[in-house]
Amino acid sequence: MVEKMIKLENLSVGHQSTCLESLNIGFTKSEITLFLGSNGIGKSCLLNTMCGSLSPLAGRVNGLSSDLYERSREISYCYQSSLQDSLMTVKDYLSLISPFRDNLYGDFVKMMGVEKLLNQSIGMISGGEKQRVKILSCLLQDSKMILLDEPTNSLDPFYVDQLIACLKILKKSDCMIILATHDLNFAIKIGDRFIGFKDKTSLFDCTLESLIHNQTLDSLFEKKFEWYKNSNGDYSLC
Repeated sequence: MVEKMIKLENLSVGHQSTCLESLNIGFTKSEITLFLGSNGIGKSCLLNTMCGSLSPLAGRVNGLSSDLYERSREISYCYQSSLQDSLMTVKDYLSLISPFRDNLYGDFVKMMGVEKLLNQSIGMISGGEKQRVKILSCLLQDSKMILLDEPTNSLDPFYVDQLIACLKILKKSDCMIILATHDLNFAIKIGDRFIGFKDKTSLFDCTLESLIHNQTLDSLFEKKFEWYKNSNGDYSLC
């Protein structure tokens, strides 16, 4: 049995009321996990609790430091809201990352199309470009866990594929990667594991094969999905 490196133990999360409760979930290195579920179910709330920006209502997150400064170094978090306008250049913004993956900087800057943006101020680039810079800053932090909340928002299809390529590289370096998304075709391209939340709890925790053959998404979103398999063996749905 694979040892779980980080564990949610009887964890309940929410703001004034509970969104998700009594979660017992473990995460391993070199695994890409997708959080799925309808709007407002608590996916972002759970990510915020894991990174330490929101206190749990009950239970705990084991395997991460209780000190918020140390946890900020253990977890790299790409939040959902937009990168704020600033006179700071993109290059200077990226230089603030600590700890830093020096060995991947050049490759990831090129892959995410940020090379031509480095000397521009953040306030002068487009929304999609800000999203790519924000994602890049998350990927370049040398942390053991990466949390991404709706990372494909405002991304062109080309950069969705580039993000997938970057995440596969990080997976090989023993990162634990967790993504919350409504982009289901992106999810099935990248995910090793899928956790669906409904009615304040986890409805399923399964592999892609199970997701396909058990019609699990139909129950989660109350919609009939059709699965397609292309000549390369890759799946998509509508």
